[in-house]
Amino acid sequence: MPSSNPEPSLIQSTLRLLEELVRSTRNPAPREWMECELTMPQLKILLFLHTDGPARVSDIAGSLGVTLPTATALIDRLVDRNLVVRSGVPEDRRVVLCGLTDSGRKLAHGLWQGGLDHTRAALEALSQD
Repeated sequence: MPSSNPEPSLIQSTLRLLEELVRSTRNPAPREWMECELTMPQLKILLFLHTDGPARVSDIAGSLGVTLPTATALIDRLVDRNLVVRSGVPEDRRVVLCGLTDSGRKLAHGLWQGGLDHTRAALEALSQD
């Protein structure tokens, strides 16, 4: 039966490329991320909602590994900044979903695109060796 483990030379090549990638980026974070005035947990919620769409507070808390009260407080701050909106589900009034506002979508898209652009530039800077 063939082994599904990668070849040691492939592992070494990949590690070398990752090391070169990290070294080639003087600033390890995209400019958009550095200029964003959100805490890391708030940023994680924003990007979670950007990639996964509207979600319950319990799902957000689970994805961050925090308690419901902590997630609620983080979401409250994002609501105060008009980045997240809470909405009810007509079929079940007990359910409240959190989603991005237009401002939240615009910010999340810019952050996401900034990360992609930053990674692309770093990869393009790698040598062909």
